[in-house]
Amino acid sequence: IEDEYEKFPDDAQYQAEYSLRKPDLEARKNAIFDFLDNETETFKVISDFFSDAALVADLKSKSLFTIEHVSTLMEYPNISTELLESYYKFGKFKYECGMYVDAENILTHYLSIVQPHTASYLSALWGRLACRILLAAWPESLADMAAVKEAIEIRNTSPVDQLRQRAWLMHWALFVML
Repeated sequence: IEDEYEKFPDDAQYQAEYSLRKPDLEARKNAIFDFLDNETETFKVISDFFSDAALVADLKSKSLFTIEHVSTLMEYPNISTELLESYYKFGKFKYECGMYVDAENILTHYLSIVQPHTASYLSALWGRLACRILLAAWPESLADMAAVKEAIEIRNTSPVDQLRQRAWLMHWALFVML
C-alpha cells in the first residue's frame, strides 16, 4: 500500500491521505514483522519433528504417521491437531506475505500428516498448488493439480461448489499447461 502511495509524489490530495494513513500502515507492518519473527518459536516443535527425516520415514514405513500417534511420542508431546491447524494457518500467512518457499514447505508438511477428510485439506492443496505455480515448479504443480482434482471429486459438497472448484482448477491449469 505504501508503494502505491509513493508512486504519485506530485498528487497533493493523495499524499495528504497517505500522511493520515501512514501511522496505521506502519503499525500494521510492524505487527506483521513481529508475528513473523516471533511466531516461528511456537512452531519450532513441529519444524523439529518434520526435520527429523529418520523418524518421519520410520513412522511412515510403520503406517504410524498420524497426528494421533505423533502426539503420543515422548519427544513431541505438544503436537496436537490444534497446533497443526495453527501451523497450517501460519503457512497461509507466509503465502500472503509472498514467502512462497516457506509456505510450500509448511503446506507440504501439513498435507503429509493431515487426513484428507479434514476441512482444511483442500485449502492446503490449493495453497501448495499456488505456491508451486508461483515458484515455477511445473512437475510438482502438475502433481498437485491431480491431487486437487481428486480432492474435489471425493469431497462431499454441493454440485454447484464442485463446479466452481473445477472451474478454478481449469483456470490454474492454464498456468501449468502453457
